[in-house]
Amino acid sequence: KGASLKDANLGGVDLSGADLRGAIITQTQLDWACGTNVELDPGLSIKPCP
Repeated sequence: KGASLKDANLGGVDLSGADLRGAIITQTQLDWACGTNVELDPGLSIKPCP
């Protein structure tokens, strides 16, 4: 929670169960990742993993 993921490459990363509220992360980064039960700030979304 509150982590800076500003320059992180999240391509193919499974973020299931992560609490990313308050994190410095962009929707573009999340678009490359996937996960379920991910806690995100309002306005951000993530697709479920296949």
